Amino acid sequence: MPVDQDQVQILLKRHETLCEQRRAHESLWRQCERWADPYQQGGFYKLTPGYQRDQHLTDDTAVSGLETFVAAMQAMLLPDGEQVTKLWTTNQTLNAMPKVQKWLAGAAERLHACRNAPHTGFASQSPLRWRQLGLYGTGAFWTDENVGIGLSYRTLHLSEIFIDDDFRGMVDTIHRRFRLTARAIAQMFHDDAIARCPKVMEALRAGKVDQKFHVVHVVRPNSHWEAGRMDIDGFPIQSLYVIEEDKTLVSARGFYSPPLAVSRYTLAPNDPYGVGPTAMKIGTIKMLNQMGHDYIRATHLNLSPPVLVPEEGAFNRMSMTPGAGIPGGMINGKRQMEPFLAGVQTAYAEKAMETYQAGVEKTYLTNAFAIMQEPIDRQTATEYLGRKREAMALQAPNVGRQLAESLTPQVAREMDILLRAGQIDPPPGELREARAGLRYEFVNPFTTAAKSAEAQQFLTGLQALQPLAEIDPSAMDVVDTDAAPRGVMLALGVRADWLADPDQVIAKRQLRAQQQQQEQLTTAAPAMSQAMLNMAQAGKAAGAMA
Repeated sequence: MPVDQDQVQILLKRHETLCEQRRAHESLWRQCERWADPYQQGGFYKLTPGYQRDQHLTDDTAVSGLETFVAAMQAMLLPDGEQVTKLWTTNQTLNAMPKVQKWLAGAAERLHACRNAPHTGFASQSPLRWRQLGLYGTGAFWTDENVGIGLSYRTLHLSEIFIDDDFRGMVDTIHRRFRLTARAIAQMFHDDAIARCPKVMEALRAGKVDQKFHVVHVVRPNSHWEAGRMDIDGFPIQSLYVIEEDKTLVSARGFYSPPLAVSRYTLAPNDPYGVGPTAMKIGTIKMLNQMGHDYIRATHLNLSPPVLVPEEGAFNRMSMTPGAGIPGGMINGKRQMEPFLAGVQTAYAEKAMETYQAGVEKTYLTNAFAIMQEPIDRQTATEYLGRKREAMALQAPNVGRQLAESLTPQVAREMDILLRAGQIDPPPGELREARAGLRYEFVNPFTTAAKSAEAQQFLTGLQALQPLAEIDPSAMDVVDTDAAPRGVMLALGVRADWLADPDQVIAKRQLRAQQQQQEQLTTAAPAMSQAMLNMAQAGKAAGAMA
């Protein structure tokens, strides 16, 4: 049944409930902003734009750690320029059909091209979701269609987002509360809808086009969805806009797929909001800044200590400038002033700070990022695979959740938009007849490291066999030289269409054998010619003697 004006009070009451649930987190999030990313304080802190917000920081471990976290997440999940999404059907028989394989490969390439087109904003917006994740523990990524142009992306700040879980623990209800000017509202919604908003209309008539109003956008499942309907109940996802000051519903439409992907880093029991690296270490981060403050004071005290002077008397023209004279500073060979030595040992403070800083950096995935960026030529292939797999395995619970909560919903939304817009060719009839769905696989350093176990074990096994093969070369006969190379390449994430199929391998071997045979004949030809010449000469000699 369509949403009507009578339900606005219910929507606003539900929104207030979600606001109350989120309010308990906001104090912690403000601390995270203050100590790890002070320039995000325009979100939960309302500060003047352009104001210097980092003058209170004396230790930048968290600030630089957050930057590393963003880079590590982007490198693990969405490395720049790489096609990370592979498409499969939910029917294994269909996956083996060349016609279906061709469509899946073409759709994946088209998806990659549309996503990374310059006008989409994906390259700039995607890292921002990892920043929100590292700072607050929850990130919201909006995927939409810019009609007639292509895909469009935006990371929404958590200060605008209010969420709720479904029975599976997945976010299915999102309320977004933001501010728009009367002019922007007039541009965004139809005139007949705005006419029901007396306060907005009053502002427009009075020429107060910059007066701001609160807009609540509700995105939630449609419990009355019926496929094929032409009204709001024809959409599985409802999209409702309410002007809060007027308590008026100005738009009731929908989406065919969820436009917002909300992901969490680590989850606490009975809490829809995530816990991020900053919140996990906020106590240590604050302590490091206090230690940094004390360290600066101690260093200053050592470098420029207070001066002990006699209780009676005064110095004329006393100066602490290096090389300057102090009249009266010495009488009868005895100093009249001494520096106050506080006995501060800064070396111990440095060691303590380094220990705490290492803990904070580890939480921000600095170690994992360092392993990923380590030059391969300094280690064997087996060592590299082992170290990389270990680094990825440590992040599996948290980073793996982003595949389910962020990337999979994003790809589902992208495919829905591109298929409906005709940017991707319709799937083959076999796929439609079988009513098979699409399954998404992500090929990135994180998933590749998880799959590299078999490759690592194979390479380790080869190394173990080498000493035995030096004694008896037949020890290597146990290795299937046809299956093993292909398996290793696939385990390392090499695209299947870059590998020769079995028929091509046979053809290559036959051609190589023919070339080798021809080379042998060419090499043997002079010797054979000489032998035949010798035989002919010997025959002539024998005839002459007869």
